[in-house]
Amino acid sequence: MPRAVKSDDASHRERQQRYRKRLAAERRPEASTLDVAVAAAVAAFASAAARDPALHPQALQWILRCARRRLVEDGYDKEQVMRVLHRRMRRFG
Repeated sequence: MPRAVKSDDASHRERQQRYRKRLAAERRPEASTLDVAVAAAVAAFASAAARDPALHPQALQWILRCARRRLVEDGYDKEQVMRVLHRRMRRFG
C-alpha cells in the first residue's frame, strides 16, 4: 500500500525508491507488508474461531488485549478503541 509522502526531500525519495527496488529484487517484504499479512492472519483466525469453538479462544483474546493495550499506549482513547474493535470483530460472529 503506498504511503503518503512525508518529505519534500527528493534525495530521500530516491533513496527510498532504490531501497524498495532492492527489496523487490531480493523478494524481501517491507515491515509494513508483513504487518498487513499478520493482521490478515489474525482476522482469518478470528473468523475460524467464530465457526469452531475448539480453537483456542484464549489465544484470540490475548491477541485482542495486546492490540487494545498497544493502541491505548499509542495515545488512542480506550473507549474509542473498544468501539472500533467490537465493530470490526462483529463481522466474524
